[in-house]
Order: sequence, then structure tokens, then C-alpha cells
Amino acid sequence: MKLLPKTDIVPKVSNKKLAIALGVAVAVVGVSGVVFWRGGKADNAPLVVEPVVTSLQTAPESTEPVYVHYVALANAAQNYAITADDIKRLHAVGSLKGVLTTQFKQATHAKMTYRFGRRQKLAFEPVRPAILTSQGFVLTGREYEGNLINGAYQSLYRLFENPINKARIEIFETRITADRPVEMIAETLNESVLGVPVSLERFTDKKGVVYHSATLVAKDRYYVINTKAVDRQLLIDVLQQIVEGVV
Repeated sequence: MKLLPKTDIVPKVSNKKLAIALGVAVAVVGVSGVVFWRGGKADNAPLVVEPVVTSLQTAPESTEPVYVHYVALANAAQNYAITADDIKRLHAVGSLKGVLTTQFKQATHAKMTYRFGRRQKLAFEPVRPAILTSQGFVLTGREYEGNLINGAYQSLYRLFENPINKARIEIFETRITADRPVEMIAETLNESVLGVPVSLERFTDKKGVVYHSATLVAKDRYYVINTKAVDRQLLIDVLQQIVEGVV
């Protein structure tokens, strides 16, 4: 959900922008409870959850880099503002808290920076799901975030809108380094896309508009994706293309 501690990946932005641009990371602690950079505690070993999590676990003898640890809430390196009742609610009705938090709070500012700003160097090649174009979505907002490392930004926010039906999709994409892997709470992983565990929530606003929020780690990328007035299946299709597109 809408992307992290103050390390080489964390945006150096104003307090106001940090609250908005990385509101998802806070919201995930307060709402999704799925992300914080993993600390160095030896007792916080990854929790193996069958069948979803095992597909991403790395065997002890493997030399492959590890970008995410899935741990039980009780063994998390950080404190999370969620409870056992929140976990039950997620699996019963589809959301931890049942209310929208930071979804699309950054959209207006991102549209301005996209219109009047210029393209910047990124530390990665962002994934743009082809299905967005085929479904009538166009890029209308963009912001570069994260520390500049070798002149490249580590994080990117993009807003896609459909001018016909007013549907919206925002994607936070952040590059992860193996020395600072992400920690995700195993109990919140209620979906799997091509073997990748996903925390997926569903909300309805006062007007009956349906929102979805998905949080996942695909290889060395951390994603928070929020949708407004978008069918769940389209979101799943977007997630699949993202997982397939990360190189």
C-alpha cells in the first residue's frame, strides 16, 4: 500500500512531501502492516508460510541476494500498528482497518511535476505494464524520489488515469538493495501472483467507489499499487505484468 527508513533508498524530501510521498510506507505500518527495512536481530528469522512464501525463500547455501524477509508479526524487527483483530478483519472482509488512508494523496502534486518538470535519471528501468495502454490509461503524474546515488534516483511515483471512465492507478516503485532487505508481515499476505506473495486490500468510499491497494516485492523492487474504480482482475493483470517485467 501508498513507498521506508532513512537510508540510501529513502527520499530526501520535505516533511510534508515525505508524509505524502511515502505515506504508503506509514500506511502499511498502520493499515497494511507489511513494510519496514529489516534490522539486524538474529531472532527475526524469515517465517516460511506454505505455499506462498516458500517460493521466494532462499536456501541457506544459496548465494542469490535476498531482498525481502517474511516474518510473523510477533517476530518483526519493528513495531506495527496492527493487531490480531486487524489480521482477522483482513482475511474476513478484505482490509486491515477498513478505511482509506494515503491513497492518491500525492496525485495532484505529481501531475504538476510531470507537466512542468523534466525527466530525471533513475537507478532502475521502471516497469510499465502494457495492459494499462490497452485499457485506455495514460501517464498523467510522475515524481522522482529517494536519495541521489551516482546521480540517479532510487524511487519513482507514477499516476495513470483513464480519461473516459475516470479510473486511476498509482504505482510506487522503489529499488531495494540486498544489504537493506524489506520486511513483510506474513499474516498480511493474502494473495499470490505468479508465486510472489502480495498483501491485497479492498476499500469502498462514501460514494461506493471501490479502491484496491497491493503491496509486494518482486526481485529487487518494492511496489505499492493503489487503484480507484478499477476491477480487481485488471489489478491482478497489472501485478502479473509487473512481476514478469522486473529484470
